[in-house]
Amino acid sequence: MRDQAVAGDVLAAQAWAVTAGQAIAAAPGKLAFAFPREGFGRYADNVAILRESRRIEAAHRWINYLLRPKIAAGIVTATHTATANGDALQHLPAEIRQDPVLYPPPEVLAHGEWFESQPAASQKLRDRLWTEIKNS
Repeated sequence: MRDQAVAGDVLAAQAWAVTAGQAIAAAPGKLAFAFPREGFGRYADNVAILRESRRIEAAHRWINYLLRPKIAAGIVTATHTATANGDALQHLPAEIRQDPVLYPPPEVLAHGEWFESQPAASQKLRDRLWTEIKNS
């Protein structure tokens, strides 16, 4: 949706905040982002170590490296994503730290909900309906 929005091929689209922010940056003054007042799904990027990993110690070292405040801030600055690493925030430029798309105010976040695991039948229905929506 990012490239379609930038090109002007779509008038409205659902997008994660990071993707929307990238589109807005690519088309200054032409696009905007809004969190739905009715509510929205919250998300958090994460790093995980697979149970089957044969390099668990190296994986932990890599994750610890990513969690260093200056490293986390560098990732945010390079990718224009948000971070949940509170110590990294002080290392971010003000324009990123104060971006209401990446870091919405508490009154906006109050409308967000974390996804919960769904029973298999519910997930199957959701997947089918979402496929129909995307193919419309």
